[in-house]
Amino acid sequence: MNLNNAVSAIHNTFRPLTDAWQSFTDRFPLHLAEEQFLPHPVPNTSDGVAELFLLPPRTDSADGLSFDVDCLLAQAYARMTSYPHVVRFTVNSDMSPNGRLPLLAAADGRLLAGKDVIDEIQSKSQHSEDTEELPFIALADLDLRVAFLHHFLLVPANSNHITSPWYDAHYASPISWILFYLEQRKARRWVEARKLDTEYIASTRSALASISTYITSRTPSSAPSLFDATLFAYLHHLLSTTAPDTHISKVVAGAGDVVTSIVSDPPSSG
Repeated sequence: MNLNNAVSAIHNTFRPLTDAWQSFTDRFPLHLAEEQFLPHPVPNTSDGVAELFLLPPRTDSADGLSFDVDCLLAQAYARMTSYPHVVRFTVNSDMSPNGRLPLLAAADGRLLAGKDVIDEIQSKSQHSEDTEELPFIALADLDLRVAFLHHFLLVPANSNHITSPWYDAHYASPISWILFYLEQRKARRWVEARKLDTEYIASTRSALASISTYITSRTPSSAPSLFDATLFAYLHHLLSTTAPDTHISKVVAGAGDVVTSIVSDPPSSG
């Protein structure tokens, strides 16, 4: 066999693979999205104001509040406590110590993520930590997180018309679809592992009843607390949903004025 025949044989051997790959890539043409804001490598803190990097708001809302629960918690808590900061919306988390948002570039140059963000804001707050609030914050972190994830990722009316478009607006295709699918699968496993996939409405109603009782019995305080910010973060978007399936929204709205008064309006900018 001469060299030309050998090359031809090799080419013919791999032709099905190359044709299959070409056919696959043709199904997903590269979509060039508009350039997104990227956090600068060295935060500009010369003016003494911290920068809070958050995932962007919902595409169907103009309230300027992050669509991510953890980001909205940091955003609400910083506003409620008048923590000096500016907000930067981005989907880039490369600069974050834990690879996730929210990220706080503190005025002294520290980069904080996760619980460290809340601890930093709390350290400047006039409201001291109340140990009585901790069980109710934990209750929200379980039952209300289930409600949020189920409502926006597992209810088709909301996932298709609110959550999926959010990914499409901030990531190029097909990456947007892949990320949305992965988040949806993670949410389903998280909810099902806690056996709350079929009882989340009842668990949400029970949690809100306990929270409402606590709010009416706690000592009044002029300074907002981490509990207030937590409740706002989980329930604000649920109350503002206009999609057809609003079972959870109705449960939240029916929790009583004592709860809805905290979560129905955006926190003051302070």
